This record gives sequence, structure tokens and C-alpha cells, in this order.
Amino acid sequence: MTATTPPHVTRADGDDVVIASPTDDFKNVLARAGYSITVESGNLVITTADDDAKAALFAEIRKAGGAFAVGREWSPAEIFEMLRDKSLLSGAFTEIGWRGPGSWFTRTNG
Repeated sequence: MTATTPPHVTRADGDDVVIASPTDDFKNVLARAGYSITVESGNLVITTADDDAKAALFAEIRKAGGAFAVGREWSPAEIFEMLRDKSLLSGAFTEIGWRGPGSWFTRTNG
């Protein structure tokens, strides 16, 4: 049996931030923080207005134990780094990546 991935951001290159594998507790943390959440195909979708709002959301996701997917062309992990470079975020965060189908790993960035 494959372990379930932790909640993680799969897309954040536009206004929408998409979070896969959300638990009820994770969703509740974001809702209590005041985020308006839409559920699409089991994923959470939260719309952000600008980089400041996205950085605030990323900070809440990190605090709630979420990870940020690595990958190609503006992956969520790269967007986190960009927001950190702009001094909108600071500190380390958890990246999640895949070696193949069902084979994922996490590591700390920063």
C-alpha cells in the first residue's frame, strides 16, 4: 500500500493556488484563517489577488504542514523561492517531488 501524500500545492503560477491531498484538518486551518475555498475534483482551490496575498497563503500552508511541488516551469516550490527572493516570505519550506508513479519524497528547502 502506498502512503498518502501530505497536503501539497500542485499549481500556483496564476491567480489560483491548487492544493492536492487535503485533509479535513488542513482545510479547516485555512478556512479559520479566512480563506475562501473551492473544492474541485478533491483539490482545494484558493484564488489570490497578487504576490502579497499568495505569500500570505503560502505562509499559512507551510504553517499547516503543507508542501510545495517541485517540477518544471514555475512549480509551486519555485514560486515559493521567488516570493522569498522578493522578501515576501522567509525561512525554509517542504518540497514534494516524485521519482515515479506512487513514489514520492519530501525534502526541506532553505
